[in-house]
Amino acid sequence: VNNAVVTGLKWGTAYTPTGSGTSTIVLHVQAVSLGDGASVSVTGTSALLLLVDKGFTATGSQSSPTVISVAAAKYTTAGPGSPSSTAGGAGGAAGTTGHGGGGGAGHGDVGGKGGGGNGNTATGGAAGGTYGIAANTEILQAGERGGAGDLNNTMAGYGGGAFQITACGTISLSAYVVIDASGGGGKGGTSGTGITPGTGGAGGGSGGTVLLEASTFSVGGSLASNGGGGGGGGAPP
Repeated sequence: VNNAVVTGLKWGTAYTPTGSGTSTIVLHVQAVSLGDGASVSVTGTSALLLLVDKGFTATGSQSSPTVISVAAAKYTTAGPGSPSSTAGGAGGAAGTTGHGGGGGAGHGDVGGKGGGGNGNTATGGAAGGTYGIAANTEILQAGERGGAGDLNNTMAGYGGGAFQITACGTISLSAYVVIDASGGGGKGGTSGTGITPGTGGAGGGSGGTVLLEASTFSVGGSLASNGGGGGGGGAPP
């Protein structure tokens, strides 16, 4: 929080919620209050479930927004809890006319198919499928990684993380408060040189999950769980 590490009481060891493939840690606190311009970054290999005895309050302003991030950082850092136990997008393949891009990861919906090299759609990686969806059930599950571009571009976007707040009191998020669980973008392909072909762009990661549970709500901010964009393809030699 604002570049300072915050500790709390872990309630037991990491566990995997029913129907999920994401390791989750429960952190037990009395109350949370974040002022204008606060910056909170959650990292690690497990999702975070914040159990709050009282209330969770965050304020922000147009000039000083408050951001709570469990998002992936492009193709370099996964969101907390990612990758999940499901398959991401498929890698691109080589073709006689060019090299395909990786498919985008899915989550609540299927991802996007990777683009084909020089219009050869068969070389594009297949899209990642849906997961973590059950009727009338909220599942805390992180996003998944996209597919690699053909040849040497393995830098697919990582999946966004998973974050849950369960408060006995009120969850209050004013305007200009953002909770971000978005996936990361894939790395673009490289251009060819001489007889060396260019590489296909890598697929984007899927967004994670944000769950809010409380006795009462006042939510004027934004919850984001967008998928990352796929990387552009490299030019031919």
